[in-house]
Amino acid sequence: MTPYLKTGFYFFSCLFFLSACNDQQSNSEPEKAKDTVVAVLPVEVKAEPVVLKDAVLNEKNLISNHRLTKSVMIDAGQYKLLSVKAIDSTAAESNFKYHIIDSLFSGAGHTILLIGREYDTENIVWIAAYDDQHKLIDRRQVYYDNAEGFLSIETTIKNNKLIIHTRNDFDETNNHGVDSFRLDNDFKFEKLK
Repeated sequence: MTPYLKTGFYFFSCLFFLSACNDQQSNSEPEKAKDTVVAVLPVEVKAEPVVLKDAVLNEKNLISNHRLTKSVMIDAGQYKLLSVKAIDSTAAESNFKYHIIDSLFSGAGHTILLIGREYDTENIVWIAAYDDQHKLIDRRQVYYDNAEGFLSIETTIKNNKLIIHTRNDFDETNNHGVDSFRLDNDFKFEKLK
């Protein structure tokens, strides 16, 4: 055997012997009670940020392009689940058709939907916030048109901000208004000043 081979063989033999002795010693000793302190550090769970999908809710996008009429019709089960009666005070009228136009956000235990009402002489769209049990938290009317044309509401949703333009021909002093809203931490639409 060469000197290098002898040295290597001797080294690995010693290593093997020490390892076997260490395993035997740890297995033969009874467990002793040890004083231990377990520190539990609070882990900050960051909620998923709410980012609303950008949208323009106007006559061209909703009516002319048939986005409202071609969207998913709300059936009787969804009608109750989505609290349509709480969203629309005149929901008892049987000739209205309700639609889920779009989902603007889903996550963090919440869902934000665009709910639309279709009728021959007027159309309305609301943005509605729900919790994970589909409980309605808040809603805001974001689109309105009627056959007479005296009142209209159009909205732009951009950078998590709702900019609602209202035109009311019956109001002689202020026939055009702009209101801005944002979604607060409680998933309610808060008016910005």
